[in-house]
Amino acid sequence: MNTVQQERQRPEEEPRVGDFYTVNSRYDSYFVSPETARRLGACLDRPWRPRWVKFVDVNGGRVWLRTASIESIAESSEAQRAGGRAFDYARRREARADRRWDDEE
Repeated sequence: MNTVQQERQRPEEEPRVGDFYTVNSRYDSYFVSPETARRLGACLDRPWRPRWVKFVDVNGGRVWLRTASIESIAESSEAQRAGGRAFDYARRREARADRRWDDEE
């Protein structure tokens, strides 16, 4: 059996998202590893900031970004996202319970 057929028969593994950080700039957002976020944060905390930062996002894309355009760096862990989903579900359930069926919407 050739390697192409072997590759087709292998079950596809879903990529695991895990913990990441979002770097938000004026024009775009980038998802980076915790190590990259720490390095970027250290650059931004310096009394003298570099004009540009270079980094690689989680998809392997190389990014050159002006430090003046970085607006925030936000953590997004698996536990935070799961808690957010649970909170949204509870909020929707509460809103449905408060809704009166004779209300015109």
